[in-house]
Amino acid sequence: MIQRESGFELVDVRELWQYRELIWLLAARDLKSRYRQSLLGIAWSLMQPLFMLVVFLVFFAVLGQRPIGSDVPYVISLLCGIVLWNFFSSVLNSTANSLPHNIHLITKVYCPKLVFPLSTVIVGLVDLAVSLVALAAVLAFYRIMPGVQLLLLPGFVAMAGIFALAVGLCIAALSVRWRDIRFTIPVLLQMGFFFSPVIYETDAMIAERFRSLFCLNPMAGLLDGFRWSLVGSPVIAWSRLAVSGPLSLMLLVVALYLFRRVERTLPDYL
Repeated sequence: MIQRESGFELVDVRELWQYRELIWLLAARDLKSRYRQSLLGIAWSLMQPLFMLVVFLVFFAVLGQRPIGSDVPYVISLLCGIVLWNFFSSVLNSTANSLPHNIHLITKVYCPKLVFPLSTVIVGLVDLAVSLVALAAVLAFYRIMPGVQLLLLPGFVAMAGIFALAVGLCIAALSVRWRDIRFTIPVLLQMGFFFSPVIYETDAMIAERFRSLFCLNPMAGLLDGFRWSLVGSPVIAWSRLAVSGPLSLMLLVVALYLFRRVERTLPDYL
């Protein structure tokens, strides 16, 4: 017997739980396809951050500038920013493209469509774990020992993942009808890279009168918090996190609403 739904839900948690194994299978499939027949395997996850690290170290060395105000080595501050930003950009890009990349499953097999974006978050977390191992090795080389604030590191990673998932879901939902929206992702990420404190620290490069506006970007507070949790500096401004957290959660609610609106008609448009 067909029953009328009792209301609109942003997330059907029970249904997602029933399909939890599918989420893990999709994540495992993506990881295997990425590293199958590759020369260095999962070590490729380290190549991009290390390449970016060398480029910006040389760039600022040529300029003779130090775009941070803390006493930690610039290589540490830069690597912290690159590691979290790469996680954010990877999850956002994969989430936004998760529907067209799985069109062969969406049109043939029933499952909650949210399993496809969620599986990309797992893949991003695996890559992040590899990068964190390399970051830990660099911290050990410089004899930097994180303090008790390290316990907050998972929180900053979680909020960055939530923000990336929210933006990716918005793009995925909108691109169902307007497919060219996905082509804006590289532009948005490139702009976000330079308007976020990835290669610099907020207090060192952003004038005080512009910081409130600058920190409307959730990644500003999250990147500063990520650095602080690992090296204890720069001293974190909690007011920035008071913006980053609520904005990320509000955007996630909007993204889930848009995604649920298009979920039922998804096969018709794909």
